[in-house]
Amino acid sequence: MPVWGTLKQVLSLCWAGRATALKFGAVPIVVNVVLVVFFTEVAPQSFTEYARSWAISLVSILAFAPFCVAWYRAILFGPDAVAARSVFTVTLLELRFFAWMLLISVMTALVSAILVFVGVALVVLISVISEVAGVIAGIVLTIAGLAILLMTLSRWSIGLAMVATGGKMDLQRAWMAAKPYGWAMAGVQMIIFLAVAVIAGALLAGTLPDFIEAVRTKTAAPERTQIIVQLVGTIAGALTLWLTTTMYALVYRMAIPAETAEAPPSLPEQDG
Repeated sequence: MPVWGTLKQVLSLCWAGRATALKFGAVPIVVNVVLVVFFTEVAPQSFTEYARSWAISLVSILAFAPFCVAWYRAILFGPDAVAARSVFTVTLLELRFFAWMLLISVMTALVSAILVFVGVALVVLISVISEVAGVIAGIVLTIAGLAILLMTLSRWSIGLAMVATGGKMDLQRAWMAAKPYGWAMAGVQMIIFLAVAVIAGALLAGTLPDFIEAVRTKTAAPERTQIIVQLVGTIAGALTLWLTTTMYALVYRMAIPAETAEAPPSLPEQDG
């Protein structure tokens, strides 16, 4: 699975299906923007604010479930498979997708916690021998840990396509079927994250002075700055979700062809 070739195909499919993505993505983005503007804070301090932040995050993820399901079906079976679906469809299918997405996130978080524990122990041990070697080891282990984490997430996330297509989730099958593609998928995601981060950084360049001043004076950044950061973060998150979901669908189509035998090679061009 070529990394750059796959990335090119992901971008091509996203551009070809932009009308479908906009149709189903507009509602969850609006929901997230409303939540950001009216209810969230960049740095919650109290338990109540943390709890509210988690609740908002869950609502935000649920809002994107119909988009993900529709987009998977469009990639695997063509836009006709979602033509009759309403923009904000929340049925048992979307709820199942949402539940499995949360479970995979929890499993990936556990892998991350183990990696962090082992990585910190190694860095501390190396730092005892040499401070410079410890810094270098920390950087190398961070990159390696991120790659392992994304590989793990990628292979499990193939199972989400099983749910989106109305099938039964089988994490073991998803893990084994995606084995030949795992590291390449991690590479594609790292490129996507880096590109989106650069774009977000460019959009937030004007807010940096406010943040620097807030850190220096140990005060909260201006409310306007906080809202801008949250809005840019929402758009960046939606863009990342769109691109990575496309990659998962592509790999699912290659890894489990029997269930997608009628899938078209790509989305046809759409007007708009």
